[in-house]
Amino acid sequence: MPNMNAETPVLSKAQALLAKQDYSKAQLQLKLLASGFEPLEVASVLTHCEAQGWLDDRRFVDRYVSKRVEQGYGPFKIAADLMAKHVSESLVAQMLANV
Repeated sequence: MPNMNAETPVLSKAQALLAKQDYSKAQLQLKLLASGFEPLEVASVLTHCEAQGWLDDRRFVDRYVSKRVEQGYGPFKIAADLMAKHVSESLVAQMLANV
């Protein structure tokens, strides 16, 4: 993996996005690719963000589920929303098992 620093445009973009809200890995990947960054650059940055603890699908799902349950949404609606955010079906099922 290349040396990642705040001067890398793709890393700066990822940090700016993650500073505003949590994203699933797939969501962040799509946003970075849509911004015109190269797939290999994006993959490296995603790995770096995960290693730093800035990007975590489990945490994203946990927070999303908690928020949506508090808003009165049921497990089927929450699952559908998470699938639309490109979260893995197995992680969604695992995190909704207690809802």
